[in-house]
Amino acid sequence: TSGGQALGFSDHGVTIASSSQAYRVEFAGAAAVQPVADRPGSADSAAQPGGEQALGRVTYANLWPGIDLSYDAPAGALLRSTYTLAPGADPAAIRLRYNIPAAIAADGSLELNYPVGAVRESAPIAWQTRAGRQIPVAVAFQIHPAAAGAPEQVGFKVGAYDPALPLTIDPVITWNTYLGGNGTDDIYEIAVDASDNLYVVGNSTTTWGSPVRA
Repeated sequence: TSGGQALGFSDHGVTIASSSQAYRVEFAGAAAVQPVADRPGSADSAAQPGGEQALGRVTYANLWPGIDLSYDAPAGALLRSTYTLAPGADPAAIRLRYNIPAAIAADGSLELNYPVGAVRESAPIAWQTRAGRQIPVAVAFQIHPAAAGAPEQVGFKVGAYDPALPLTIDPVITWNTYLGGNGTDDIYEIAVDASDNLYVVGNSTTTWGSPVRA
């Protein structure tokens, strides 16, 4: 789990599920790699009240030729994906398929809008390390148009870099939900507990279904 969401990792993709929506991304053209957790069942990955395990780090080794993909959850993020390319690996090999159409926002982030909220992947950053110094590399999301009968794919457009050195590409995933309805909504207090659960106190003239997680 991460940020109140349930995470699922398989050999072909990743799922993030809330109480009312599921975000899915598949690895297009990738090898069927079994994900590996860095510390399964350890005390570092604290179990949640329902017995679920909090996300530490999950890694797909050599998912595309010479490219590893790992997931973790730094402070303030739902999920961070880190692509580590060995020298000579081709960034164009990275192709992702989402369960709904994606769009690139003006700030370079990738947006997927669901009926009850949105998933946003921050504009990616990329770098190489040379002589102990981190050298930034220009990078941006790129949407590849769908072929007839096939879904679109998302990848990265990378600027000039040294192919003799490893390359890291690093976007962050956040989840935004809409809290409210078609009637009058009043919010009086907002609080966050030690587990990053968000509590909103107020009233609404709208009849809601199950609560939407933030």
